[in-house]
Amino acid sequence: MSGSGSDFHGGPVFRVLGPVEIGAGDAVRHVTAYRQRTVLGLFLLRVNEFVSVEELIDAIWGEAPPPTAREQVQICVSRLRQMLTGIGEPRSIVTRSGGYVCQVDPSRVDAALFEEYSRAGEQHGAAGRTAEGAEMFRRALALWRGEVLAGASGKARLLADALVEKKIAVVEHCVELELELGKHRELIGELAGLVAEHPWREQLRAYLMVALHRSGRQAEALEAYRQARRDFIDELGIEPSDSLRQLESVILAGSDEPEIDGVVPSGPPRRAEEVVPRQLPAAIGDFTGRGLAVSAIEEKLGGPAAENTMRIVCIAGRGGIGKTALAVYVAHRLCDDYPDGQLFVNLRGTTDPVEIADVLARFLRATGLRDSEIPADPEELQDLYRSRLSGRRVLVVLDDIAGEEQITPLLPGSPSCSVIVTCRRPLGILPGAVTLNLDILEGKQARNLLARLVGHERASAESESLDALTQLCGHWPLAIRIIGARLAGKPHWTLSAMVERLQDEQGRLDEIAYGNLHVRSTLSISYDGLSPQAKRLFRLLGVCRVPDFALWVPAALLDTDLRTAGDVLEELIEAKLVDVVAAQGTRFGWHDLIRIFAVERLREEDPAARAAAERRLLGAYLGLVREAHRRLYGGDYTVLHGDGYRWELPENQVDRLLAEPMSWLEAEEAGLVAAVHRAAETGADEQCWDLALTSVTLFEARGQVHRWQETHERALECVRRAGNRRGEAAILCSLGSLRQTMRGDSGVELLEDALRLFAELGEQHGQALALRNLAFADRMAGHFDSAAVRYTAAVESFREVGDLVAEAHTLISLAQVHSGLRRFDEATRALSESMTLCHRTGNRRVEAQAWQRYGELYLQQELFGKAEEAFRKVLELVLPMGDRVGEVFALSGLGATWTEQGKYPESEKALTRALELCQLVSAHLGEGRVLLELGWLHLARQELNSADEYLLRASDSFEELRAKFWQARTLDALAQVRLRSDQRAAAGTLWRKALDLIRTTTSHEAEKLAERIERQLRVLESPLPE
Repeated sequence: MSGSGSDFHGGPVFRVLGPVEIGAGDAVRHVTAYRQRTVLGLFLLRVNEFVSVEELIDAIWGEAPPPTAREQVQICVSRLRQMLTGIGEPRSIVTRSGGYVCQVDPSRVDAALFEEYSRAGEQHGAAGRTAEGAEMFRRALALWRGEVLAGASGKARLLADALVEKKIAVVEHCVELELELGKHRELIGELAGLVAEHPWREQLRAYLMVALHRSGRQAEALEAYRQARRDFIDELGIEPSDSLRQLESVILAGSDEPEIDGVVPSGPPRRAEEVVPRQLPAAIGDFTGRGLAVSAIEEKLGGPAAENTMRIVCIAGRGGIGKTALAVYVAHRLCDDYPDGQLFVNLRGTTDPVEIADVLARFLRATGLRDSEIPADPEELQDLYRSRLSGRRVLVVLDDIAGEEQITPLLPGSPSCSVIVTCRRPLGILPGAVTLNLDILEGKQARNLLARLVGHERASAESESLDALTQLCGHWPLAIRIIGARLAGKPHWTLSAMVERLQDEQGRLDEIAYGNLHVRSTLSISYDGLSPQAKRLFRLLGVCRVPDFALWVPAALLDTDLRTAGDVLEELIEAKLVDVVAAQGTRFGWHDLIRIFAVERLREEDPAARAAAERRLLGAYLGLVREAHRRLYGGDYTVLHGDGYRWELPENQVDRLLAEPMSWLEAEEAGLVAAVHRAAETGADEQCWDLALTSVTLFEARGQVHRWQETHERALECVRRAGNRRGEAAILCSLGSLRQTMRGDSGVELLEDALRLFAELGEQHGQALALRNLAFADRMAGHFDSAAVRYTAAVESFREVGDLVAEAHTLISLAQVHSGLRRFDEATRALSESMTLCHRTGNRRVEAQAWQRYGELYLQQELFGKAEEAFRKVLELVLPMGDRVGEVFALSGLGATWTEQGKYPESEKALTRALELCQLVSAHLGEGRVLLELGWLHLARQELNSADEYLLRASDSFEELRAKFWQARTLDALAQVRLRSDQRAAAGTLWRKALDLIRTTTSHEAEKLAERIERQLRVLESPLPE
């Protein structure tokens, strides 16, 4: 039956599923000339695709084209154009460089319609719409009228054969659905004819047996099996498949509903020398991403054969990362480069390794040999295998290799062949091999994959939940596919509901499971292959609450040295359970789902051994953070320590780890925070408060006030629960200092509580630290006299306890008070003493703070050259340390200096950079001062709107900090902006508010500002001249 006109849409109809013909209206034009029907047929099979002249020559003449082949193709195309012009299609064949494109609407080509109807039938069938699926398959099959491209050769023949194979598959799908619809009686005749036409398709024989049995013709069904067995034995020398034999047994048992699943169709074997193995599994239809990897493999394996060496690509990565999917996907793309076939085997890794001899025998059978021709000796097997592939273009895919001992016997010996290997651990003895280490998908690729699995409409409706799911799956392809499959199978579930199910870490691996797919079982394969020591390390790493770690962490967990720990860790890296995440292998990390798996396995560890390992880890953090602080400050300065347990490495190893102490602190930031929390959870109060307090070395330098607050509030809970009064006082003192940085004098109550506790305990060092911070509160409030008294007392105490750095730091603050009281000589002496102590201890951070105060002192005295020099010195010191807070203050000072000198462009550049840095760190006081200086700069340039904006922001910042003098200075500047904008009343209001603030302060500088404002107010309030 030919396709009816109703199948096609507007314009001439092109038919290639049988004799090539063109239908125009009621007339049919048969294309009978061999060359013309071959060329047009190939055009129609590849409609709207480029077809090269070489492909057309190959299709017409095969391997023996005449010398005039190219000219004859041109003549052939010209005649086809004339024919098409005659039916109203003058532009259907378009010339391109080196070939042609047939531009025809696919809805008017029977081959394209066949593909469309077949897809529709598959979709209906998959959705359970059996009748609709069968109808679409019948419509597809009705388009066929005979042989496709009779007489064609080369790639055209391959295209035609592939289409015929597709037709047979559609026939099988159609019969399967119609059997479900109960049409067994109607199908018997058709199936008998199909079996006669395709005697080696076991699926068709199975369907015939089922149709006869369901029609009550059991004897004939059994005879159909016996005839199949005779044909297979007589013609092929083999028995029918196990599935077909099982079907016979079911019918013999009298079952009403015999199962026909699993019966594999088999095509007729060619003679051994003609068999082309096609063993690749079906490629994943929703393959996503991996563009760079695909290109790298195709570049290595594509194109002509290598001259001397076989080409090998090794795809390595943890289980479920997509190695097999990538290998199969690329192998399908490379089929044209390997016309002699593709061999594939899943070697099943270390779980249930396949015998190499069985693989070789299977490969040899795939190349056309009978069992009787296959030797039993392993060496003879290898020799015969290599001989069979010699000189042939065959691609071999070896999936899930456990190690080098599996791969060597399976490598062809001919450079004409190529090999793709997938493995969990990289293979080290494959000369010339390219190794690709697959990692998780990129964010966009992960989202695209999940969207394909659940449906784009559904994904678009819940885009945020889609992103959350890919994050919770860690962009791991296996996890995403499992979640996608679960959601696809439950269309009534929302993506947000699945997000909620995955939020709970303890149950996450239970949720990421579907059918026989489990992330947990995939990871278990890698874990089970580890040595006992590596298994133990993996379990103990479950105590880590961080995404990455350094080598000293495994050393502490195993209670060993770095070298031994490194050897054990290397086994986890090779098993892809741990990744190298930094250059030179200095840091290691793991996927979040692997971390959760490690936490599960940690339950297998003896509780006492687990507790001891965790205690060592916390002790290692404490020992190293204390040593990092010591190296930065030149000793145990400006900090109190507890007597918590410390686990220590040999000194030479510590020297290597802490060669750059601040860099070490930055790298371990997450670990230090996690250690504070874990110490609190386990009741290790001495370790807890010491870790929190010493980590301020990092938090303060980087402006990480939230980390500071988080760790200290947790530590405060811990020490209070334990009744640890010294630890409580130390944390209160540090929290008070933090609160001052964030909100001015709001930390005073905490500092006074700390001072009281320290006094009760007789802790002089702690009292001095609390006094210093209370003096800062006085200075910010403008109470310079009381600040000077407290700073002086703190300096004396620091001298008595020997805290040189705290003494130096406090002298700098005292100098600032002296300068505020216009005591410049005393300020200079204090800074000189501080600088001497800095040089003595080698503390460059406090030295930078001393230079900052020198710059501000010089600026106050209008010694602009010296001020600029001092601020530049600050930058020289803080930039190598990465001290961004120090950089903010230095740039602010430079900006103020240059504004005073009229160097406005330089000032704007420095202040803009400082403001950018303020967004990266929580330098609230520094940000207020930068905004104030930007206000002064724009005021000096008469840019009143910009000045007004910056000054309002500065005023809000100082008000939040309760820095009264700085707020008064800002209000003074704002009043000047208002006055220049002719807003006299507003200016007066701002000046009076500034005076109210100044009257609560005691500095000489504040008094001078008050005097100037009062003069401004008198002028403002005097009558204007008429």
